[in-house]
Amino acid sequence: MFQKLFLVLAAAVLGTAVWAFRQDAPMEMPQPGPEHKLLARAVGKWDSTMEMMGQSSKGQMTVELGPGGFTTVSSFTSDMMGMPFIGRGIDGYDVNKKKFVTMWVDNMTPSPTLLEGTHDEKTNTLTMFGEMVGPSGKLEKHRYVTTWPDENTMKFEVFAQGADGKEVSSFTILYKRSK
Repeated sequence: MFQKLFLVLAAAVLGTAVWAFRQDAPMEMPQPGPEHKLLARAVGKWDSTMEMMGQSSKGQMTVELGPGGFTTVSSFTSDMMGMPFIGRGIDGYDVNKKKFVTMWVDNMTPSPTLLEGTHDEKTNTLTMFGEMVGPSGKLEKHRYVTTWPDENTMKFEVFAQGADGKEVSSFTILYKRSK
């Protein structure tokens, strides 16, 4: 009985000491790194032109900085094949995987799309890979490619795996920063 009481009291004293130590040494908040700053260049309002299956449509995207500056949160509206298209995205950088990550949802895709990829400094290109539900209703491999010709222009391309297993272009969106 005495041993159990001693262990409980020792654990309480140790827990109090750890708590007190943490109060004297406040935790340093993490700061966004260069990868987060790379994503932050998209913050702002953008006008878009989407090319899909020979049709062109106009749209808009707003990108805001997420909590702590670690993510960007986008809101996209457009017209796709005569129907309203609304999408939301969260882009970030996973410091453990050393990969850029994206989660995308929209009103035409029944499941969230999760992607991860890398940035090529030489070509200023972000390439992401993932799977999303395709027209077949099944998961299909996709590749998203974003290039930055200049600070006020983004080109976004989506490639899917065709029926023959070869990659085909699904659509392209050219973004120009709103003035």
